[in-house]
Amino acid sequence: MPKMILELHDWRKVRPDDDNDLIALFLFSLTTESSRQAGIQLDQEHTFWTEVHLSRDLVARGRWSSLSSRDKIKAMFRWAQEKILERGCKLRQAPMFWTATSPLASGPPWEVASIEFPNAPPVVFETTDEMATSGLGARDGAGLNK
Repeated sequence: MPKMILELHDWRKVRPDDDNDLIALFLFSLTTESSRQAGIQLDQEHTFWTEVHLSRDLVARGRWSSLSSRDKIKAMFRWAQEKILERGCKLRQAPMFWTATSPLASGPPWEVASIEFPNAPPVVFETTDEMATSGLGARDGAGLNK
């Protein structure tokens, strides 16, 4: 499977709503390593916005309440990045909310000070067969892969 490169290009903080303490949009690009080496220009096919909602319920728990707004944004960026790497494809939303078994329940699972943001280096990762076919089951069920 090809190696992919995930890179952050921009971000914006959006006005929160009644359910969310913070909402942020992160502009990523996701390209193959070979495309990047070939000098392919990044356009709307390669870039996408991922929206992250940090719920008020989660922020009221654990270490979240002691974090600055800037540190919460860093954690939101890392969450989006990890979810994209986990799926191996573009991701439109990555909500952060509280559940009893959530890794986020008592606070960010990362050392926030170590998160490089907004000048994060690109992340190179290998895709798997599971990533390549993850959306195909739903497409088959809808009759779109015929």
